[in-house]
Amino acid sequence: MGFTLKTENSLGEKMFITTLSSGAKCYIIPKYGFGKSEAVVSFRYGSADLRFEAFGERRTSPKGTAHFIEHKMFEKEGGNFFADFIAGDADTNAFTDFNKTAYYFSCKDNFEENFERLLKMVGSVYLTDENVEHEKGIIGQEIAMYDDDPNWIVYFNMLKRLYKKHPVRDVIAGTQETLKTIDVDDLKAAFDAFYVPENMRIVVCGDVEYEKISQIAESVIEPKVNGARRAAIKEPMDIGRNYISDSMELSKSVFNLGFKLEPEEMGIKKVYGTKMLLDIIAGESSYLYGKLLKSGLLDESMALQYLWGRRLSLAVIMGKSDAPKDVANCIAREIEKLKKNGINAESFRRAKKKHMGRFIRGFNSIDAICMAQTELAVMDCDLFDAFDMIKNMEKEYLEELLMDFDKFTAVLSVVK
Repeated sequence: MGFTLKTENSLGEKMFITTLSSGAKCYIIPKYGFGKSEAVVSFRYGSADLRFEAFGERRTSPKGTAHFIEHKMFEKEGGNFFADFIAGDADTNAFTDFNKTAYYFSCKDNFEENFERLLKMVGSVYLTDENVEHEKGIIGQEIAMYDDDPNWIVYFNMLKRLYKKHPVRDVIAGTQETLKTIDVDDLKAAFDAFYVPENMRIVVCGDVEYEKISQIAESVIEPKVNGARRAAIKEPMDIGRNYISDSMELSKSVFNLGFKLEPEEMGIKKVYGTKMLLDIIAGESSYLYGKLLKSGLLDESMALQYLWGRRLSLAVIMGKSDAPKDVANCIAREIEKLKKNGINAESFRRAKKKHMGRFIRGFNSIDAICMAQTELAVMDCDLFDAFDMIKNMEKEYLEELLMDFDKFTAVLSVVK
């Protein structure tokens, strides 16, 4: 088994990368003296992967299928894996987003035992009519909880207004109605199609021996046929109405301002460039943020997000304000001013320094390393690639990205 050793001298870090005979890809980052180790196993299969062809059959999964599988992965005949991880002194959890599903654990001791347990867990799924019906009650409660969350509502209202066809407009867990339609056949078909080694990305960080970790993975992961081909996603750039509001009698309105960007082939340069650009536009050190604070339109910082995936590229600015339309208008004017005058060199230098500093600080956390690398692994990239990209980012490239921010493909979502 061959390894690629990558080093980043300015960070003082190293990483071992290998592709197993099964097709699964491993990223192993030795990190000593932190008192724990962590592993994440993710699959390039998320809530947006609804339409696909597998083993000669075209399928359309009910909304929420990927999230439902995540729930069922922890169950086994006669018990559940949560209890096994607890017995192994490990904390474990999982999450599903639009692009991937990830399972992870951390522990101080028994790492190899827990790592083998995690790999075996994701290799099969235990499904019966009875346990699927039982899980619907649990997931239904989760959906109901989100239905009462203004931050959740404002976000998905924005996505529904921005996207007409893309499955990103649908809530990750599905709805109470779609939940009722999910059955064993739906879950098994999606699992067989996407839970295959070629879709698998393994990230390990901590006090570990890279050769031993890869040997365990090589021995446990069984080869499977990669039978899935995702259906193309066709999404127009026009958005229709650019404002949507909901009422929950909040003391201060929450808002999301989303910019639908051209979804050309993604790469880490665009991902980190757009994140840096959002900081320049509306981050805590930006001219705009100071202006909004001084005027009283804001009294706390805004959250910034860049969302990407298949045929998906979206920048979001989130916050709270008594006058969200005024805030959105100020943001739009600031973007037009930056387009006209260019990005200030000092603002660019400050944003670049901030993102490099954030990246370096992230290497002080085992969990931050694992989650950041898991995000990058979807694109078959690694943390050192990303750090190099940030170090070498050019102001002119951000100005090119800025031209894609258009008020005619933006939506303001508000919950009052």
